[in-house]
Amino acid sequence: NGLLRPSRGKVIFRGEDVSGFPAYLITRKGIGWTFQQNVLFRKRTVWENVLIAHEVHDKHDEWLSFLGLSRSRSQEKEASESTLRLLDEMGLISWKDRLCSDLPHGIQRMVGLAIARAVKPDVMLLDEPFGGMNLSEIANMVRVIEQMKSRGVTLLLVEHRMKVVMAVCDR
Repeated sequence: NGLLRPSRGKVIFRGEDVSGFPAYLITRKGIGWTFQQNVLFRKRTVWENVLIAHEVHDKHDEWLSFLGLSRSRSQEKEASESTLRLLDEMGLISWKDRLCSDLPHGIQRMVGLAIARAVKPDVMLLDEPFGGMNLSEIANMVRVIEQMKSRGVTLLLVEHRMKVVMAVCDR
């Protein structure tokens, strides 16, 4: 995912060596991921956390970003609409105005997945996405993962709950 440089070997994605690329470039290439631990902007709302993730794909001058200038109005509108759709699809719409620090663990896990989905990956690396979740939260996460699979997203899953692994994995 670009957060750590490999100590040896290469990571080839779509025929390109992406081994030394920073995380944001790997994300732009089409790889998304979730972490084993929740990594969220805890003092921001669910809405803001997912909206920020759209920045990766915005097509605007990087110098303007560096200077703190905002997206165009059409990019803002598109990111807002996409965020709303995503939150609705994932069952998070009723949580959108809540601070991430105030969310139950399972909802935080779903927000992490929403952030990863917002970057529109072709490949998703999921590191123990069901960790610490109760049965209803697991069922919702399975539904969302099945949705992603049906849209052609390739998933690489690391998980200890073998019943869930067997339910969601093709192989």
